[in-house]
Amino acid sequence: ETMTEKITSDFKNLKSFTENAAHELQTPLAIISSKTELLLQDEKLGEEQTRQLMAIRQTTGRLSKLTQTLLLLTKIENNQFPVSEPVDFSAAFNERLTELKELMDMKLFSVTVAVLPAVKIKLHPALTDVLISNLLLNAIKYTQPGGTINIELTAHTFTVKNTGEAAFEKPANIFDRFYKEHTGSDATGLGLALVKQIAVINGHDIVYRFAGNQHVFEYSF
Repeated sequence: ETMTEKITSDFKNLKSFTENAAHELQTPLAIISSKTELLLQDEKLGEEQTRQLMAIRQTTGRLSKLTQTLLLLTKIENNQFPVSEPVDFSAAFNERLTELKELMDMKLFSVTVAVLPAVKIKLHPALTDVLISNLLLNAIKYTQPGGTINIELTAHTFTVKNTGEAAFEKPANIFDRFYKEHTGSDATGLGLALVKQIAVINGHDIVYRFAGNQHVFEYSF
């Protein structure tokens, strides 16, 4: 009993630390970003100095995104997104699709959409946006020019498929935090972990499979 209480206490402390650290890092990161932008405006900068500052800006941006995502994960785990009424998943999806259309057009691949209208599910609006955005952005990022993305929304499932050359090497790990298929990727490795956590907290399910040369992510309500 003492061991169980200790483990529970350690877990709560770790979650609290993650939330506090992610929150407190935002201010210094914002200052670094602001100072870097000011330095980049200096016309006296040489080529090498400019290159180094741009690298600092890029790294700071990645770190800021990482801390924001960790903070969001902690809030999801702490059930800080109560559901008061069903959300219109169809409408939310159409909004995100419109926002990402330009990015999709730039990548030169085809997109097919089959969305059932007025699909309503019990999910917080903010988490609905996170769920849809992460699955769509994941497909956009890993679909090569000339490939295809197929999206389907039914009354019970939201499915995103994208063409790919091969399945993930470790499909069982793709929903783990910080897991990256390629170490050189500039992704945080938290997008799919967010989707998984949203599913777990809300009693939903998310599965991945590779079929017909397509990566398939199926989120079940």
